[in-house]
Amino acid sequence: MYQFHGWITVEETCENRDIEDEKIYKIIKEIKNHIAKLNWTDFDGIIDIRPFNGTFFIWLAGHPNHKPFDEYGPIELFKYIGQVSPGSYGILYVLDDEDLQDNNDNYFKVFALARGLVKEYRDHFLSPVMPTVFTFPID
Repeated sequence: MYQFHGWITVEETCENRDIEDEKIYKIIKEIKNHIAKLNWTDFDGIIDIRPFNGTFFIWLAGHPNHKPFDEYGPIELFKYIGQVSPGSYGILYVLDDEDLQDNNDNYFKVFALARGLVKEYRDHFLSPVMPTVFTFPID
């Protein structure tokens, strides 16, 4: 199973200034068009984009049977959003039980988006999944 949960605050730039509505709406339209091409309903994923108080936010989550391929995955979506709106920031948690390298099948990975870049970290809050989150049944 491949489980992911994340959020992004969409910002045109890293500068602390008011942005022009026209620019942010153009960015949001581009992101929405990109997401429509991904067709996440085919692999048990959900995504939502909404404005609150003049700022756009993206929420995403899913639990497909296997890791999505290529541009269809949530990590690639984070990278794409970092390219089209380098001021955006957010966090993505991923648990991939097929990632056997370095015992990663028992650890969440955290992907942090900031200043147009996505960096990978190993989670220390919910990991190791066994026994932190789940325990084996008692016989």
